Amino acid sequence: MGKLQTIVGNNIKRARLQLHLSQSQLADQCGLSSSFLGEIEGGKKFPSPENLERIATVLGLKPYQLLYEEEEWEVFDKYKTITSLYQELREKLNIDLEQTIRKHIMGS
Repeated sequence: MGKLQTIVGNNIKRARLQLHLSQSQLADQCGLSSSFLGEIEGGKKFPSPENLERIATVLGLKPYQLLYEEEEWEVFDKYKTITSLYQELREKLNIDLEQTIRKHIMGS
C-alpha cells in the first residue's frame, strides 16, 4: 500500500461521507463494484485514470483534488466555507441595498 493510494482512498471516503453517500451508492453512480471501491478507499487498489475521473466527477471534484494531502484538504474545505459565506453575504447586501433604495425612492 503506497502513500498515494492511501491519500486517494482517504480523500474519496472523506468526500463521499461529506455528500452522505454510502460506498454502494457511490460505486453504483461510478459504475464500479462496491468491493472495488472499498479496496480503493482502503488503499489496497488504485483506480485507473478513467475511474479516478469518474469518481471525482460524481463527488463534484476535479481528479487532482483527490491527490491532496490532509492539510491541503483543510485549506480546500476552508476555501469552500469562505466562498459560501461570501456568496450569502453578497446576496444579503444586495437585498438590503435594494430595500433601502426602494424605501428612499418611495419615501420621497
